Amino acid sequence: MNGLARWDHTSGELRDLANAPGVPSLKDELARSFGEDRAGNIWIGFSTGLARYRRGSFTFFTTREGLPPGAIKYIYVDHTGRIWLASSRGGLVRSDDPVAERLTFTSYTTAQGLSSNLAEVITEDKDGNIYVGTGHGVDRLDPATGHIKYFTTADGLAPGGFFAAFRDRQGALWFGTAKGLSRFLPAEQTRVGPPPIMITGLRVSGSPRNVSAFGESRISMPDLAPSQNQVQVDFMSPSFTPGEVLRYQYKLEGAGGDWSAPTEQRTVNFGNLAPGRYQFLVRAANSEGVTSAHPALIAFSILPQFGSVGGFWRSWPWPWASLRTVCTDIV
Repeated sequence: MNGLARWDHTSGELRDLANAPGVPSLKDELARSFGEDRAGNIWIGFSTGLARYRRGSFTFFTTREGLPPGAIKYIYVDHTGRIWLASSRGGLVRSDDPVAERLTFTSYTTAQGLSSNLAEVITEDKDGNIYVGTGHGVDRLDPATGHIKYFTTADGLAPGGFFAAFRDRQGALWFGTAKGLSRFLPAEQTRVGPPPIMITGLRVSGSPRNVSAFGESRISMPDLAPSQNQVQVDFMSPSFTPGEVLRYQYKLEGAGGDWSAPTEQRTVNFGNLAPGRYQFLVRAANSEGVTSAHPALIAFSILPQFGSVGGFWRSWPWPWASLRTVCTDIV
């Protein structure tokens, strides 16, 4: 049986709040997290929503009030007084005015660049960056720009789900997981240059084309036959910055369309291309939104296929001997 009680430090007694107005039914709900804002209001995260206790009464917020779905697993108040929530299904959630009668919520999910919609713990560094432990590691969010960087076990983070996160007096961040304890010292942030981009693999209708083992920034292919209308391109950007996860954008000039949405995928496949001239361009983008100064490029053409003349399919240019033969057949 779940319960909820308030301890009165003056009398030393516990007051049962399970049936208090505004508290959700504890038959199916579980109080998972607690927090206190600057005004002294108490916040409680439940399986399906968030409760605020002030002036002796509760107000319960759910998806009806704009809160994303999922359990509220962690509650954090930053240095400006904003309240941050870690949601089991809705990522990271922010409310700028916790004392307002009606709350508004801003969500950060995978759609905004978060590595996972499972958020578990939250803390903050001295510069005001928010760190959230997710199902994929630790994400660092710059609230001013919305830029996100990622830290994983490859950066020394202990594996396992997160249980706790906090900042000590020296500014170090600590993350407790199911399999260890990690200490992180935030370095002074410096603006990095644009990431380079290279073509690392190329296939035409399933057949590989020669590409340097170190990658190439520009490739020009000989004209392709009409049947060679499927092109697969592999690409990558070498980045050695800790916490940096690059995303890629590409476009195929000659087929219409603008730059694709950013993606972590490093392969693209174009099939059933029509005859014509094409330029494939790809660029990398870092977490600050800086893109490659010079996109990598592949230029190629697919020859047209003309109709049947004299029983043969021909593509221009024709050899003159064949042209004379065809003309003789027509006459």
